[in-house]
Amino acid sequence: MAALRLLAVAINRKRLGYVFLIGNQLKEWRTMTKPTKSSENADSAMRELIEEFKPDVVITEKLPRHTNITDHVSQLKTALIQVAETSGLLNIITDRSRDYANKYEEADSLAKLFPEIRPWVPEKRRFFDHEPAHLILFDALSLAFKVIKNPSQRIAAAMG
Repeated sequence: MAALRLLAVAINRKRLGYVFLIGNQLKEWRTMTKPTKSSENADSAMRELIEEFKPDVVITEKLPRHTNITDHVSQLKTALIQVAETSGLLNIITDRSRDYANKYEEADSLAKLFPEIRPWVPEKRRFFDHEPAHLILFDALSLAFKVIKNPSQRIAAAMG
């Protein structure tokens, strides 16, 4: 049986980050800014990623019920989810709960599992610095890893 092709996408107000895996192997990762300009741009970017990578499974982030994210980010996430759901592919919508004290510890831990992404692990920022741009990659990788470490439960739940 061929390994699953997974595309995980995360977005915040400034960047979209994605990771593409075949089985447990990280094959491609990148960040983009254009998709964050509008929900139409996010929609278009998601369609292009699906066309380029031809994944078996798309992983997107669940919108929390009570959130402090802006309406703009909610619209971007909704656009990604809608494209994934209408693509004909299995779309796994997962929550973004953290198992670590902060994003930097999570990024470091994920880089131990996927050493090819180690150069993108940012240094912990000072409280007055902006969040590092590449941190969104680790948000996407975290979404993918949730599925990888427990695939049957996540895939079964997504299938209903």
